[in-house]
Amino acid sequence: SSNDGALQKSTRLYALDITSGSTVWESSKLKGSTVEVYPVYEKEMVIVFTVANEQSNRDKPDMIAFDMVKGNVLWESEVPDKVDLHGLEKGSRFFPRFNLSGHQPPINDADSLYVTYAGLHRFDLATGKLLWKTPYDVTEGNIKRGNAQAVIDGDTIFTSAKGQIRAIEKATGNIKWTSKAFSGAVAEMYVKGSVIYGRMGGHFYDYGKREWVLKKPLGVVSLSKENGNPISSYSKLKDSITNLAFTPDQKMMVFADKDEMVGLATDDAGNIKESFRQKLEFKRKLGASDVVGTAAKAYFGGLRS
Repeated sequence: SSNDGALQKSTRLYALDITSGSTVWESSKLKGSTVEVYPVYEKEMVIVFTVANEQSNRDKPDMIAFDMVKGNVLWESEVPDKVDLHGLEKGSRFFPRFNLSGHQPPINDADSLYVTYAGLHRFDLATGKLLWKTPYDVTEGNIKRGNAQAVIDGDTIFTSAKGQIRAIEKATGNIKWTSKAFSGAVAEMYVKGSVIYGRMGGHFYDYGKREWVLKKPLGVVSLSKENGNPISSYSKLKDSITNLAFTPDQKMMVFADKDEMVGLATDDAGNIKESFRQKLEFKRKLGASDVVGTAAKAYFGGLRS
């Protein structure tokens, strides 16, 4: 997508041939400025979210769905509640621009689109019609991506917002349960059997401060998928936490803090216990000049030992 012009905005969407770079189709049938582009590959559809003014930090985004192959408009809709927008990381301090980059992107199943910008909203993928909405506050200050991507599991959708996890009925939008607040940010979430695992805290970009900030507490929590009650937790971490990785049999969870790699053993009941800690040793640290030099070597014939 392309947002052009200072006063008179011109917004276009382009589809490019990946092998040649040539334009397959383009459309100017967009309102305002593009703030999110979400492809639904299995439906050969791309959904574009726009706002009237990209210099506003709150708005009701419009939605327009295009046929991914032909470029014709399939339907138009809108998010019915106002959404908090987030400043661009490289934006001007005096003339900031805002988009949806601070939120997790939507998710979809075979017939519906689920949007978590201002609670949870379910739209019909075929028509764009709003099926139901469950509004609640999702914004944690100025930090970006502090909430986890929503997860569809059977007839339930699990979401996280401001450190709380919710179980929401897929058919009605009714909230089955809301967990206690585990931290200011549960930024990663997995459903394994009857258990939900959440990653607490981490480093997040604060667009107000224009820097990455550490949000605590740091750790991993497990809770019951049926009622949201906590089962187990782990918080022996130092100043950082990476994304979580599960072994193929899903009995081991691996991640790292500032100094060590950590392995947590899990069981079917959701209990987690430290299995190992391994010191991380980096043989050499790269400075800015090293990174530039390495990139130059790769460009001019590859790396040399």
